[in-house]
Amino acid sequence: MPILSFTFDTMKSVCIIRHAKSSWEDQDLPDVIRPLNKRGKKTSGLVGRYLAQLHEKPDLIISSPATRAYHTAVNIAQILGYRMKNIVIDPTIYFEGEQGIINMLRRLDDKYDHIFIIGHEPTLSDVIETLSGETVPKFPTTAVFKINLDMTSWKDIYESKGKKAFFTIPKQIRE
Repeated sequence: MPILSFTFDTMKSVCIIRHAKSSWEDQDLPDVIRPLNKRGKKTSGLVGRYLAQLHEKPDLIISSPATRAYHTAVNIAQILGYRMKNIVIDPTIYFEGEQGIINMLRRLDDKYDHIFIIGHEPTLSDVIETLSGETVPKFPTTAVFKINLDMTSWKDIYESKGKKAFFTIPKQIRE
């Protein structure tokens, strides 16, 4: 009797999320430590619940070190049942721009199939355009753009052209 073997190609995906609205109450705070404001806390929870309804379960959440981005990541992670201690803070997202983020993705372990990146504009729009060919004229706070990549290894990110799975802004979500 012949031995049957099956291989399943795994698609990779990235949910690119802009941090929620930050507070400008203290004008003297350095940019990197500006916290979320009340609206930011609310919309990050709203988006977290929306992602839960879509059954979006990240294998890995990577956040900018900026307070507003990290707190957005924490709010979404809590709702999705993702362990906060597993959120990776990567300065690349804040300091290195689009190519830095693409290279960061390229170095990921292939055990991760579904990644969330929480960061900042205008860099995130540039990453979206590079990975999917889609132009996002406005990428507001707490917006989410999911890209499916037809590849099995993150090393192949430059060769893969992603496809938009969805693009959602908080104003489109109803509770």
